[in-house]
Amino acid sequence: MYKTMIGILHGETQKIIKICEDIAAKDNSFAYYIIRPTVKEIKYKFENVLVLLSDSEKEAKSRGGWFIHRCENAKIPDYFWIKKA
Repeated sequence: MYKTMIGILHGETQKIIKICEDIAAKDNSFAYYIIRPTVKEIKYKFENVLVLLSDSEKEAKSRGGWFIHRCENAKIPDYFWIKKA
C-alpha cells in the first residue's frame, strides 16, 4: 500500500473534499482521507494534506499527477510526495 500525499492550501479543503466525493462516487477503487499536517514546515504552508491510497508505487505516482490535473477549480500545488504505508 502506498500513500500519495498532496498539500491542501488554506481555504481550499472544502473544494478538495467535494472533488474527492465526486470521484469516489464514480470509482470504487478511489480511497482517500484528509489529515492535519504535523511537520512544522508543512503545517505553515498547508491547511491539510490529502492522502490517496494505492496498491503500487506506479499507481500512486499516476494517481497523484492525475488528481492534480483534475483539480481545475481548486488551488493546489503542482507536486506531491509518496510514502509506503
